Amino acid sequence: KNPSLGDPSSNFPRYVRVNVMHSTVADAANILQEELTKASSEEGKSTVYADAHVPDLLVLPPNASSWLHHDSDLVKSGKIILQDKSSCFSALVCASSGDFRGDYIDACSAPGNKTSHLAALLHASFAAADEDEPPKKKKKKKQGKTNKIQSTVFACERSSARYDTLKSRMDQLVSSSSVAVEPTHGDFLKIDPSDPTYANVRAIMLDPSCSGSGIVNAPDRSTTQNSDEKNRIQSLANFQTVALKHSMSFPQVERIVYSTC
Repeated sequence: KNPSLGDPSSNFPRYVRVNVMHSTVADAANILQEELTKASSEEGKSTVYADAHVPDLLVLPPNASSWLHHDSDLVKSGKIILQDKSSCFSALVCASSGDFRGDYIDACSAPGNKTSHLAALLHASFAAADEDEPPKKKKKKKQGKTNKIQSTVFACERSSARYDTLKSRMDQLVSSSSVAVEPTHGDFLKIDPSDPTYANVRAIMLDPSCSGSGIVNAPDRSTTQNSDEKNRIQSLANFQTVALKHSMSFPQVERIVYSTC
């Protein structure tokens, strides 16, 4: 770390993911632009723009972090989620299949940013598919008022405290007639792949506990490793290997997305 550069995190944009189950990107962007214009005194650096790679992700200048936090109205209402760009790719890859119908498992889900992102992507995919249907079929569906759950995301968490956080956040963030999220208080490693509950699971998102050594804006992390840290990393690596092998034991699963930082 070069002391002359100051805090590295101050050079990174403030990423905001719009929760399309509660808002539109346009509405959220307009509100954020108004707030940013009020707060910014730097000419030319007060623009909210769409990320080039992740749908529904907005990019704000670094100084937005000074006023955009978890107490902000947009965050508390569940309309936006403060989520770094890198953590958005797991759900994006998991839901990018052309045939997105079927169930999903989020193996290590709390606090739920990736879980809610996966639900939002599936929700948007089903909505887009409905719009592409022939007019006669759409009219028939509207008359029948069929709001059938088409995908379930099983969100696993073994810690009681983290499970409570997960459940609370899913109640706040997920609202869809086509996608359900079922927080599951239990260890993913103890799920029986032959359990009929998971017979329709086609994809698993595995973002297990890790060292965080790949996070670039963590200035407090030591660059040296003592024996305890090395043992911790080895233990985490062993757990990740076991979790990945268990994911591969689900015979009907077609896609496993494994991510770590």
